[in-house]
Amino acid sequence: MKKKFFCLLAAVCLLALALAPAAGAAAYLDEIESYSVAVTLRDDGSADLVYDIRWKVLDSSSEGPLEWAKVGVPNQNIDELTALSGSIRRIRPYDEGGSYVRLDLDRSYYAGETVQLQFSLHATHLYEVNEDGSVNYEFTPGWFDAAETGVLELTWAAGNGTGEYGLSYRGGDRSEPEGETVPGGVHVVWRDLPAGARMTLTADYADQSGFAAAPLDPELGRSYAQDGGGGSGAGEILFGLLFTILIIWLLCRRFSGDYWLGGFGGWFWPH
Repeated sequence: MKKKFFCLLAAVCLLALALAPAAGAAAYLDEIESYSVAVTLRDDGSADLVYDIRWKVLDSSSEGPLEWAKVGVPNQNIDELTALSGSIRRIRPYDEGGSYVRLDLDRSYYAGETVQLQFSLHATHLYEVNEDGSVNYEFTPGWFDAAETGVLELTWAAGNGTGEYGLSYRGGDRSEPEGETVPGGVHVVWRDLPAGARMTLTADYADQSGFAAAPLDPELGRSYAQDGGGGSGAGEILFGLLFTILIIWLLCRRFSGDYWLGGFGGWFWPH
């Protein structure tokens, strides 16, 4: 009975530790008051992107003040990174777990403070050229899994290109994006986004003449893009649960006398 009690206690403790992050996920450390992305196509099919984010710190006690941030970008094929606000001390690519830029801030920001983050970059490998010469773009602004967003604003400009635009989104059960076509592109506003909500804009052009100075190179298309991929939140949770179950099983076998804990913390088969 004593062995079973300790086994059950170990199982309860490990499950509590595994589920603790999920239970506390609602207490966000930050809030994105507004998030604006302006995309302007170049005549070679690449694009200039300008970001403007108002990032509010809600909690600077649990994990310290905000000193750096990462923002999702289309892929790893980016250059010409430029900080446009004095709040950004340094900007550089950051590909741990996906495609991001890392923004090191000019100082520490504490609860109640809002920092404005403005920067620009140049991105390639955004399009696909179809056999009939038509061109398709897909663009998803980076999203925030651990912060709610008040307003997401996306502007897409393609010069003299005349295209058909579409929107798809997920995780946004509070409201739908509002879009309107503007000369050479489209303007979209999405309000009150819950954490993890994301939106994808598609742009289809019958030909390249409206914005491209020369035929687009298929090898600079999306299928050739470098991308960090990004980790799946569901996959990480599943791995954590499986690891927890394995530890519980090993502990149960340990208390039943079938296994013993050897040197360097390694599990050894019984002699």
